[in-house]
Amino acid sequence: MGTVGIYLPHYLGLLNEPVHITGGRGTGVLLLLLGAYIALRSAFSFAWIGQGTPFPLDPPRHLVVTGLYRHVRNPMYTGMAFFLIGEWLMFGSNLRGALIYFALYAVAVTLFVHLYEEPTLRRKFPDEYAEYFRNVPRFIPRFDPWDPPQTKSATPSRS
Repeated sequence: MGTVGIYLPHYLGLLNEPVHITGGRGTGVLLLLLGAYIALRSAFSFAWIGQGTPFPLDPPRHLVVTGLYRHVRNPMYTGMAFFLIGEWLMFGSNLRGALIYFALYAVAVTLFVHLYEEPTLRRKFPDEYAEYFRNVPRFIPRFDPWDPPQTKSATPSRS
């Protein structure tokens, strides 16, 4: 997240000076903070609930369908999108470059999710992920949280 959200935009010269849009900086601060919160909370959910990381070599051992994942299947990427827009509103000066960067980010994320993440999750959690896939959108959050069906393994027995 740091590479995509901070290092590359700075290295490419997309964060040279504030944008001259009325209210742009205040809106940028809000979007940046919201995006950082969403992305970081989602990453921590992988560790706490999924018992893994966002890194493909150490994926979660459990499918995470709680918290923000009840609204959208990929909250980390959605959060990074908010972060990038907020960052540009706060610090950017190169609109054309920022739009190209954002488009490349969106294409790369979409291809990665479609070609790697979703097939991997279908293989690893076939029934759970199929139900989740049918009920929760990929990138644009649903307003009301999805309530996953209770499974026998998720409900502790009281004998």
